[in-house]
Amino acid sequence: MRAQEIPTSEWRNFLEGFVIQHRGWLANLDRRQHGNGSIAVVYDRPLEEIRLDKKTGVMTLVFGRPDGEQVSEVVQSPRRLKFLETEPGSHAGLEIESVDGTAFVMRFRSAMPPEMVDGLAA
Repeated sequence: MRAQEIPTSEWRNFLEGFVIQHRGWLANLDRRQHGNGSIAVVYDRPLEEIRLDKKTGVMTLVFGRPDGEQVSEVVQSPRRLKFLETEPGSHAGLEIESVDGTAFVMRFRSAMPPEMVDGLAA
């Protein structure tokens, strides 16, 4: 697995493009805290949106639910954003680290090049 760190100045544009390209992809989201292991907070839910509010320092990941409602996870004060991909170059997800050291790792259920599912996920 490769992790490419995205410069803070590029977050907004990167996330907008990322969501357009991956909206509807099934994803899992784990929260990892130092010394407390990993906790699954989202399991097999379609990615709907990632919002970044620079004024408040909050990033919100939004996923769909079968009942049409949404489930979201808030990352307070993110300081690092990494794009995850497999060695062959398939898109695998994101890792977001907050200033307190908590990491949120979103991985797609099936890592693949986006062109293989273009038009099928939405």
